[in-house]
Amino acid sequence: MTRHPKLVLKNGETLEKYRAQLTQEYIRSWFRDLKTFLTESKALNIVDNPSRMLNADETGFRLCPKTGRVLGLKGHNLYVVKTGNEKENLTVLITFTADGGLCPPIIDSVPSHWILGKSDTGWMRSEVFYEFVANGLNNWLEKENIQKPVLFLVNGHKSHVIRSK
Repeated sequence: MTRHPKLVLKNGETLEKYRAQLTQEYIRSWFRDLKTFLTESKALNIVDNPSRMLNADETGFRLCPKTGRVLGLKGHNLYVVKTGNEKENLTVLITFTADGGLCPPIIDSVPSHWILGKSDTGWMRSEVFYEFVANGLNNWLEKENIQKPVLFLVNGHKSHVIRSK
């Protein structure tokens, strides 16, 4: 590395295979399909009101993250004492409208006006997501006087598929 000062050792970011294969044409096709769906559903007027277009995404926070590399003396072991279960996570789902509105996020251990959802694993589950949509998001839409129907875009994670019973 000394001979090549412009090079550094890094950890690569993971990218799921399907994301690596996205093309501009695929994205344009997705928007054409969305427009067709909204037209056929007689709901194309949603795009005229940005408060009716919502986007949600979630992220997880490890409550006991792995440590990175540390610098230490040769021949001496280095230890990090973990204070919790290394698989414990906190998941946050945030929903925005296209005009900048913010629906209260769903997260564990929250202020009283936020939406509380909890799963045994700390990962988003279908039941938690359903509870968020049926009660949290719906109540927020009503409180903000946002006309329904709305366009609610969420990434394709399997927990976001609500199956009828």
